[in-house]
Amino acid sequence: MLIICTRDNRVRNYPNSANTWGTVVAMNNANGPQAATQELQTLIGQLGPNEPLCLSAHGNDEEIGDEQSGGNNWGWSVNDIAGILRNSAPAGYSGPILIHACMEKVENFTARLALALEGQNVLNGVWIYGTNRDMDCSEGYPRPTKLDDNAALQSTRVGSQSTRGS
Repeated sequence: MLIICTRDNRVRNYPNSANTWGTVVAMNNANGPQAATQELQTLIGQLGPNEPLCLSAHGNDEEIGDEQSGGNNWGWSVNDIAGILRNSAPAGYSGPILIHACMEKVENFTARLALALEGQNVLNGVWIYGTNRDMDCSEGYPRPTKLDDNAALQSTRVGSQSTRGS
């Protein structure tokens, strides 16, 4: 499942490569921050036990959502997303997770998310992928079955403190 977690039409008008993720959902533009969080929880609750998940948004090393979050914009911290996954992902969830957003460092959103989930003792063994660079909004989505083959992605496994990639 690919979930577009921003109101920005540059991201919402995703490239055709999004269809490799199965279900593609652009969250409701009319949602305020609280309703957007509830929608995200509901969508993640619909995941299959090993279905790949991609969250596509603007981002940095500490949050994802709308660009320049604040006010009525959407924005989720690492701890917010960890809590949503903990409370909403199906029991025993084991699919890979891609955070398709800009990040800057090796200690980025994905690495911090893996540590937050490990600290909550949930989703152990799940691989979380992301970049440690800026991305163009028109950049395509890697195939969920080829995440390990993509040299542009960094991956971190929840519960093992293992990181591989660039």
